[in-house]
Amino acid sequence: MLTFAEMVHMGDTLVRTGFLPSHIKTGAQAAAIILTGQELGMTPMRALRSLNMVKGKVTENADSQLARFKTDGGRAVFKELTESVAVLWLRHPNGDEHLERFTMEDAKAAGLTNPVPRRDGNGTEPSMFTKFPKAMLRSRVITAGLKSIGWEGGAGAYDPSELPAPIVTATIDESAEQNAGTQATQPKALTLGEARALVIPGEPGKGWKGHAGKKLDECSNNLLNAVGGWTVKQLQVEGAHDPANDAMLERLMRGCKLVLTARANGELKEPPKPEKVEKPAAEPAAPAAETTPAGTPIVSGGLPGSDEELPF
Repeated sequence: MLTFAEMVHMGDTLVRTGFLPSHIKTGAQAAAIILTGQELGMTPMRALRSLNMVKGKVTENADSQLARFKTDGGRAVFKELTESVAVLWLRHPNGDEHLERFTMEDAKAAGLTNPVPRRDGNGTEPSMFTKFPKAMLRSRVITAGLKSIGWEGGAGAYDPSELPAPIVTATIDESAEQNAGTQATQPKALTLGEARALVIPGEPGKGWKGHAGKKLDECSNNLLNAVGGWTVKQLQVEGAHDPANDAMLERLMRGCKLVLTARANGELKEPPKPEKVEKPAAEPAAPAAETTPAGTPIVSGGLPGSDEELPF
């Protein structure tokens, strides 16, 4: 399985080829999709071809979901498929059966046949259900059926048609103003020295199994991979995001990548693990404790607190 740093490095390389889908613009975005694909049992390239992230939601076209369902041992047969109705029979890998039905009347009731705003914001255009009713009914009955039968592989996955498309309404001048306004929250360029000085978030000595507050330069490669993967998950969380917090998370993610890459290239070395304190060998008989005039015991031999090993 690829480490987080390897995913980002591979993503950076693939983005430069221009062969990835246009919505993947950075290695970090590619890593987020690869991680999501791993949860769905996909290989990296299959995930990059099939998945997208829209406001924290995974989108995967219906055909891909149905293919994974069959690979998982499920069965599916269309009982009826026309421009007005789609009926799909499904058998879950555990043996459960379900018959899903979706009609144009259902689509009209849900407002799916209404004209939709153009992506450029100039007026409206016919919906996909109006343009391609049979194909859209097929997609909707697949995704609805897989959710109805309770297939684990479809949990949280949506066909692109199930999520609203973004509408671009700003003019060129307005877009420039918006970009200028968001530059303050964008993570600035990060040097290797700055990356090494970044610290793991949390209360020092408590979070991350006692590693919170540590500089990245002091962390093992395994810990850096774990922190990097965690930041990606936080950036994928659905709902409102604090731009400043997102910028901090992305800066931490890129810091982990920089340190790991520098170690892989031989520029830095992974810190050695602290040695454990060996307990003193047992003696036949413990020497008697002497007592000072004030009554304070003095223990001969051994190390104070040597019964407790260092927390590593």
